[in-house]
Amino acid sequence: MLDKLTGKEATGLVGSFEGVFKGLPHLPKGVIDFLVSIAPWLAGLGGLLSLFSGISSVFMTSRRNEFWAYVDRYAGVNSAYFTVIGVVAILLGLLYLMAFTPLKNKKLSGWMYLFWGQLLSILSGVAGLVFGYGGIVGTLIGAAIGFYVLFEVKASYK
Repeated sequence: MLDKLTGKEATGLVGSFEGVFKGLPHLPKGVIDFLVSIAPWLAGLGGLLSLFSGISSVFMTSRRNEFWAYVDRYAGVNSAYFTVIGVVAILLGLLYLMAFTPLKNKKLSGWMYLFWGQLLSILSGVAGLVFGYGGIVGTLIGAAIGFYVLFEVKASYK
């Protein structure tokens, strides 16, 4: 399964995204080098935080307690939203943790995990839209910035 995330089919998908960002202004080499040097540590920290928040979100909503009954009834927040977001956060956390070592070794597979993480972040934004708790503008701006930075540093990974 993990081979599919970094294999030839995945590389083809990346290529379809890459063309959109090629003509944009490029970041200075010093900025790119800095981002590449901190990427493994940000991925590791982000992975841990995402994993813990996802587990707590799924665990809390799986227990139908008084708090969630209150949230459903009075605040109008559907607890299924927290379950969906929690599952996405767990998957995102796992991807970021898997990216740590390859990013540290400047391998393309680590970059590919970050790419898939960016797609999962978009999925999270779409889930927010479906449940009525998000905005399309923020999701699109976040995706554009995330992909721009990813494709700026991509050449540093082999």
